[in-house]
Amino acid sequence: MEKSNTPNTAIIVLNWNNASDTIRSVHSLLEQTVLPKIVIVDNASSDDSLQQIHQEFDDTDHVHIIANSENSGFAGGVNRGFHWALKHDYAFIGTLNPDATAKTDWLEQLLRAADQQPKFGIFTGLFLNKAGDTIDSTGELMTTWGIAGPRGRGKPASDGAAMPTSIFGASGGNVLYRRELLRRAGLFDERFFMYFEDIDLSYRAQLLGNQAYYQASAISYHDTGSSSRKIPGLTTRYFFRNTPMVFYKNTPLQLLPRLLPLFWLSYLLLFSKAIASGRGGPALIGALQSLLLLPHTIRARWQIQQWRQIEAEELYSRLHPGPLDSQTGLRRVHRLLTTFTKKS
Repeated sequence: MEKSNTPNTAIIVLNWNNASDTIRSVHSLLEQTVLPKIVIVDNASSDDSLQQIHQEFDDTDHVHIIANSENSGFAGGVNRGFHWALKHDYAFIGTLNPDATAKTDWLEQLLRAADQQPKFGIFTGLFLNKAGDTIDSTGELMTTWGIAGPRGRGKPASDGAAMPTSIFGASGGNVLYRRELLRRAGLFDERFFMYFEDIDLSYRAQLLGNQAYYQASAISYHDTGSSSRKIPGLTTRYFFRNTPMVFYKNTPLQLLPRLLPLFWLSYLLLFSKAIASGRGGPALIGALQSLLLLPHTIRARWQIQQWRQIEAEELYSRLHPGPLDSQTGLRRVHRLLTTFTKKS
């Protein structure tokens, strides 16, 4: 298909000390059948990434480069791109991970879904692993146990075509937002720094009555974990740091009696598992940091719940029942509780 320009679409790629991957990701966007404005945000790289990126793209149309003066994490770095795109009035604003590449019609398929589904504000596609044989995610789940996670991870790529299209949320590594959704729900909460800022934004969209949409034909490929592998314990620390913030900020008061005990139980069981597997240090640091974030979490909760438009029971129906499929230990506990409740 002949390429067409789409001046109303901007895609943000965040770089931090990873120019080679970022350049590869941007080139996959430059090869799209529908060509977006590409916003590269360098998050105060300490190597020569910014120099490499300028050398590669300074003379390239459709590429705009922003240099952050400090590393503000994935949330803050992408927000810099969001602000730029909103200022320039782009109708659709998306993100693609620097360690991801997009199939040539990825954006075309997402925009087609947006055109056909005007009531949805968030769109994502089939995010495959680097080899393309298994699923990294087909969106994000929020569970009745208060834990968020990728939908379909580890399943065969062929399963992606048959998965439901109306979903709870989208990964920040492969997503397209309507401008109006970002203006209503807000941008990423920068207190997250990294991890779960995307499901937090999706949760806020849900509270406004706006769901996310999965377009299976929009395919991209992800070198899963390439960033987190650089710093041991990073994923564990931010899981225990940020998971409570997502839950406490967004869960309606009416659902807390049902969901809060399950959240506490899952958090404690996963914390115990982290200790048993030698990740107790990062888990403890994350849990303590979550306590320090409580004042922010409470203030944010008060604001979010003021403008909630969806009924609590309707929101509950959109949650994934029970723990994530990958959490086999929690699922065993879930089955035991379910059996005990039925007998009672």
